Amino acid sequence: MSDIFSRMFAEKPFTLMEQALDAASMRHEVISGNIANVDTPGYKRKSVSFEGALKQELGLIDEDYRQGEKLSGAFSEDQMGRLSEFRPRVLEANRDQVMRVDGNNVDVEGEMALLAKNTMMFHAIASMLTMRLRDIKNVIKEGRG
Repeated sequence: MSDIFSRMFAEKPFTLMEQALDAASMRHEVISGNIANVDTPGYKRKSVSFEGALKQELGLIDEDYRQGEKLSGAFSEDQMGRLSEFRPRVLEANRDQVMRVDGNNVDVEGEMALLAKNTMMFHAIASMLTMRLRDIKNVIKEGRG
């Protein structure tokens, strides 16, 4: 029985949702750090690379990030292995992008907008995960009856 549950939670939707929640959580921390360092001379804003880098890693889009590409269909064994190993990465902004005299390039309004967007994304993914788990719970309940 535990083998069945292991396979259910290793499915593509759960792996993708887990990775996306990890990325959103990391992005929240990074954005919060950017906001906290708005007055730190020489601080360079950081960002989290995940969605586009994931698509590129899995070979779903080429390097020029064609518009309209989506995650679709069944993944190969190789892609699933790479998906489970893929982690979001923190990137520092280009040092040439200095907005202020003190060398800091954090824009508080922009960071607040990113934080709001990230919060909505996190809640949307968590809701999808909740619905998926509710579906599994319903299947289990019906199987008992």
